[in-house]
Amino acid sequence: MATFGLFAPSGFLADPTAVDRAEMALLARGHLVKRDRSLLCCEQRFAGSDDERIAAIERMASDPDIDVAMAARGGYGISRLLGRIDFTRLAAARKIWVGHSDLTATHLPLLASGATSGIQGPMAAADLGAATPSDFALDHLLRLLETGEDHFDVALPQPWRGELKGRLWGGNLTMLLHLLGTQWWPAIPGGILFLEDISEPPFRIERMLYQLHHAGVLATQQAVLLGDFGGYRIGAPDNGYDMDAVVAHLRTRFDIPILTSLPFGHIPDKVSLPLGTEAHVRSDAAGWRLDCALGPDVKPIKPLPFTVRRAEWANDLARLRAVRHPVFVVEQQVPEDLEWDAIDPNCLHALAVDAAGTPIGTARLLPDGHIGRVAVVKAWRGKDVGVALMRWMLAAASAGGHKAVALNAQTSAADFYTRLGFVVTGPEFMEANIPHLPMTLALAAR
Repeated sequence: MATFGLFAPSGFLADPTAVDRAEMALLARGHLVKRDRSLLCCEQRFAGSDDERIAAIERMASDPDIDVAMAARGGYGISRLLGRIDFTRLAAARKIWVGHSDLTATHLPLLASGATSGIQGPMAAADLGAATPSDFALDHLLRLLETGEDHFDVALPQPWRGELKGRLWGGNLTMLLHLLGTQWWPAIPGGILFLEDISEPPFRIERMLYQLHHAGVLATQQAVLLGDFGGYRIGAPDNGYDMDAVVAHLRTRFDIPILTSLPFGHIPDKVSLPLGTEAHVRSDAAGWRLDCALGPDVKPIKPLPFTVRRAEWANDLARLRAVRHPVFVVEQQVPEDLEWDAIDPNCLHALAVDAAGTPIGTARLLPDGHIGRVAVVKAWRGKDVGVALMRWMLAAASAGGHKAVALNAQTSAADFYTRLGFVVTGPEFMEANIPHLPMTLALAAR
């Protein structure tokens, strides 16, 4: 079982519900989520003060429950923290650090400290929680994390043909260049350097690549892989000088292969690229291929043996019944007509299923923000199914605009809900001959 820790080391989150959508997406793939307490902080353009953001990074490193530390978004902010971060300690924590853009300023210092635990990949709010998220990006990330390796093909023939191996490294070009000449710069001789950027005019990209060339960096590399460099505008002084022209020019000046169309950068459909690990590039008449793998100090993660997803009332009624009937009607002796009410068709339902697709748990959210019908079949109790269902439901409630949720907890389960942050708001009462306690949770307090 793996847990993703979500933190915001750079810019603040303009849309907090994006984190809710990201959590639901990860739960649907069998992974739990733990949110850092400063995730939604905001100070000027940043996700909290410098102290708060440093503390968030340190909590990611020290929390024994967290396997993967995933940045919520990029922006700007890590550069002003560099002198206060103990990267040797971060490297020793053996967490997997996932993100791109500004997180390059964390990945490369980690690599300079000897860690191969950085992955340039999607971010929680910006990618997984986007209004239209990319299955491609999440598929590639989880394939790398769960199997330890990944590959992809680019169906665009390149001028260079051949194959080579080397250590894969890189990131956002602007952030990478800001570290050149500092103590946080990793020396990767014989490397395969990948680069991306956004909203930088082509002539500036060319100028930055020339700086890497003049600094002697490119001469030590086996190849350069160029990702997406979109979002720029060409003005009258450019006279049509675009990225294609930049690449064509650089290929005449640099004596190393330059491969283009790497599916990576500030785009929805991006691959995930491990830093500092051995990679294999092959290029032929059909295009080119990259094979990569996790580093030796990173173990593949394991998903939960179940997933949680939204249930559609019309299509999933039998599956919901397969859980609720044995739990409530048979086991707890709740009358059938009380268990199935007229509200059900208007509710948001969550369904947990095992690896074979067998229903094992349910929950529902009423339009007024009440959660109910939380049930887990007996064989799956004590295996985090209830936790996952409630995490999914809380995220769904927040994404739907609710500021707080309420539930009537069976008294025997009150401690479970207390651990999730719920508080008792009234005296015990009886319902269906079962003692209950009214409880509420302010969603911002998660």
